[in-house]
Amino acid sequence: MPEFLQSYSGMTLELVVWSLFIGVLIASGMSFYNKWILGSFVRRLLDDRAETPGSGKTLEEAGFGKNFLVRRALRTNLTLRRVVHFSVEDAPVDADTGELLLTKENIGEAKFFVPAEKNFRADMMYNQKRNDILLILLSLLAFFVAAFLSLSIIPDLVAMLSAFVSSL
Repeated sequence: MPEFLQSYSGMTLELVVWSLFIGVLIASGMSFYNKWILGSFVRRLLDDRAETPGSGKTLEEAGFGKNFLVRRALRTNLTLRRVVHFSVEDAPVDADTGELLLTKENIGEAKFFVPAEKNFRADMMYNQKRNDILLILLSLLAFFVAAFLSLSIIPDLVAMLSAFVSSL
């Protein structure tokens, strides 16, 4: 554990900078998850022209039958569910909304599709070309360099400013 966290006695520049770095790291991880993990499933549906319940693909047909992250996201991720629809026989219905429910038991037989009117939105949200892994890594590297430089330069600048003000 970094030394500054063990002896924390108030807000410091170092704590702020490293907190921001952790936030950028988490955001990059979420971006990677959305574009590469979930995005690969959405792009497969778009490439296969699965636009109706009849042309929909099961997870197995799409090549994601054993992908835990995609299976979980299809059940719980509302953003993904706005563009990826499903049809399944004998699905339970939500008493409040009247929508079909996707469960662990019926997810394997569900047919997933992206309605034609949502193709553009799905492409904009999950197109991997918009967020390349190289760009994520370069952003992390640039932020790490900026954090390192600010932690090594700013304390010296503050000390010089303090000395200047006290000499007046």
